[in-house]
Amino acid sequence: MYESKATARSKFTQFRHMFLLVGGILCAIIGLVGLLNFFNAMMTGILSRRREFAVLQAVGMTNRQLKTMLIYEGLLYATSSVAAAFMLSLVVGPLAGKMLGSMFWFFEYRFTILPVLLTIPVFLLLGWLIPCMMYDNAAKCSVVEQLRDAQ
Repeated sequence: MYESKATARSKFTQFRHMFLLVGGILCAIIGLVGLLNFFNAMMTGILSRRREFAVLQAVGMTNRQLKTMLIYEGLLYATSSVAAAFMLSLVVGPLAGKMLGSMFWFFEYRFTILPVLLTIPVFLLLGWLIPCMMYDNAAKCSVVEQLRDAQ
């Protein structure tokens, strides 16, 4: 059966678009799972240490100091997550690029830092917002109630 050049080019373009669409959807799903994992780790860390925070407040730590500590901790966690993602992309990216290049002759690996840069504001916002929300929720109770509830 004869296939024209235009038909072959059209099929190849459709295959490339399907390949990009599936890859983009998989990356979006993995990114969403990563964000939810970050959110869960932050929430679990704060909730599991409620008693410690109540004890610190009982011995003199002010509300402002506690909130500042939680925000700094969240921002540190966010920046370390972004740094780890950047390092992993530097190591795993070329390896995955070689593997995909050997499977698909049209695949060309190019390292782009844009996805990592786009995650920085999202992680920093979550690293600041989650501790603020958790603190505001916990600050509604007195220190005595927090100590009693944490037991």
